[in-house]
Amino acid sequence: MSSEPITSKPRHDEDLTGRSRLTVNVLVSWLSYFVIIITGFILPRMIDNNMGQASLGIWDFAWSLVNTLTFMGLGVGSSINRYVALHRSKHDEQALRQAISTVSCIQVIIGFMTFLATLALFYLLPILYSDTLGEHIEELRWVIFLLGIGLAIQMTVDVFRGILTGCHRFDIHNWINAAFRLLTAVFMIISLIIGGTLFELSLIYLIGVIISELIRAKMAYKVCPEIHFAIQYIKWETAKEMLTFGGKSFIFPMPQLIIQYAVNILMLGALGPAALAIFARPFSLVQHIKTFLVKYQNILTPTAAVLYANNDGAELKNYFLDNTRYGAALVIPLLLFLAILGDFLIHIWMGPHYVYTQLIIVLALGRLLPIVQGSAGRILVGLNLHGRIAFYNIFTSLFIFSVGFAIVEQSGWSLEKAAWLYVVPIFFTMGFLTPAYACHHIKITFVHYIRNTFLVPLSCSTVYGVFLYIIRTSLHDSIILALLIGLAGGLIIMPLLYWNFLLTEQEKETIMTKIRKVRSRSS
Repeated sequence: MSSEPITSKPRHDEDLTGRSRLTVNVLVSWLSYFVIIITGFILPRMIDNNMGQASLGIWDFAWSLVNTLTFMGLGVGSSINRYVALHRSKHDEQALRQAISTVSCIQVIIGFMTFLATLALFYLLPILYSDTLGEHIEELRWVIFLLGIGLAIQMTVDVFRGILTGCHRFDIHNWINAAFRLLTAVFMIISLIIGGTLFELSLIYLIGVIISELIRAKMAYKVCPEIHFAIQYIKWETAKEMLTFGGKSFIFPMPQLIIQYAVNILMLGALGPAALAIFARPFSLVQHIKTFLVKYQNILTPTAAVLYANNDGAELKNYFLDNTRYGAALVIPLLLFLAILGDFLIHIWMGPHYVYTQLIIVLALGRLLPIVQGSAGRILVGLNLHGRIAFYNIFTSLFIFSVGFAIVEQSGWSLEKAAWLYVVPIFFTMGFLTPAYACHHIKITFVHYIRNTFLVPLSCSTVYGVFLYIIRTSLHDSIILALLIGLAGGLIIMPLLYWNFLLTEQEKETIMTKIRKVRSRSS
């Protein structure tokens, strides 16, 4: 085979940087995730009503254990999106085929290893948790087995997710996810109504995974017809490059995941599954807000890779500052709402026995900086500069966690202390170390970064926070009314403040131009 690159011309209307699709990708990602949020609200309440708080804790713990197996993915499958974007922007079809064929081979091996790890968990659980979980242990084993099989399948075909997102088609990827979650939720609800168990819920999830991944594969071929899987494209040099890059991507989020699972396991042993179910509810609300922003932040990686490859340093700086500022503007008001009125929301959602006011305040405010700084992390991944900071974060977070664990063990466990044990290490690593590292490599001073990304969103959000506090103190006996007024106030206050203080004149003009176009089309 010739060593010359095989090239192909992109479609004339295709923007290979992905910037023209940014708005569409973000909106579709948020709309599809809204579906996921709705199902995430309904299912836990139905499990609690039909099976009890302990079963909900078992369901949460099963997901926590299965998600630890994602470590085996080594970050390779989804990280292929950076290389798909790069090779397509250079019209290098040979390099593209080598990358996806090599990653596919790696993912098949990872999928098989995930299956073996699932079997190991299935047989080890009675030894590890029979005293803690008692009669629930057999149910937990089969739930983890089915969820683990689903994860193994996803690992095996993860390359198709990378292909879709590398082609900047986050919209297709997220619509598939939304349809999968909606349909599986519907069947799970039906199962719960007719007396189904956690085993049936897990089986429904597994069937949904199989169907959705088949559809994702078909759409990847349609979006990227250049792809071709063949043994001759599997190269050891490419494998080393992908494993190195994927390894860094795998290590990068590890501190958050390790600490999350460690806290869950320790809390389960110290406080029991019912306490874990209480902790998981505000945690899931904060996680929804994080994922809401991550849907936006993930889109930054392939575009940052193309800008870096084009040596467009000035544009990369603006891209970094602008997108972090937009992320802060989106997330800070949401987390303030959760910190001030979150216990009202949980009361309506799950009932008064799940309300723990101090817990949700710690989780919401403690994760504010780390969630916003995810933009810095995703751009570092796009620049392939995320390896060293990943190790810095691991050592720093584990040190802080060890000190915190010793303090909690000495003073005694509680839900609030578990929350502090989780948020403090991540606050310092993802909240400060990661953006400072990104500023250094993108050549921006940290003071300039903070002033241009946080000052205006935080000032505007403070006004909204005062409004929410007044609503809370005035309507503490009418929690539904307080929530409705708090939401309505946010929809009025924040757009007015951002329009006057956050957006530049050029951004305002761009928005007004799009509005005029929509009006002209509708008329």
